[in-house]
Amino acid sequence: MRAIRINPENVWSDDEFSFNQAVVEPEDRRIHLTGQVAWDRNGEVIGRNDAKKQTECAIDNITKILAELCGMIADIVSLTMYYVRDEDLAAIQSERI
Repeated sequence: MRAIRINPENVWSDDEFSFNQAVVEPEDRRIHLTGQVAWDRNGEVIGRNDAKKQTECAIDNITKILAELCGMIADIVSLTMYYVRDEDLAAIQSERI
């Protein structure tokens, strides 16, 4: 059985690199989501210089991908977030919770 690749139409895509938003392992037991960024479905940056809006957008993308698979944020076992500026941490954490 092969893995299933998921690319919802309401989330950004990168056709140049054959990027998949999620991969479902065989037997539908585990889903791996790719890294998410603050891009809308057209690949435009959302919330430039606004860590809170960018985090909200990335989480919204995750929510959309999971919804395509009948999942939800509460189903996530592990989530890693990267950021560049320490002063953005409070805004990021306020959206992550």
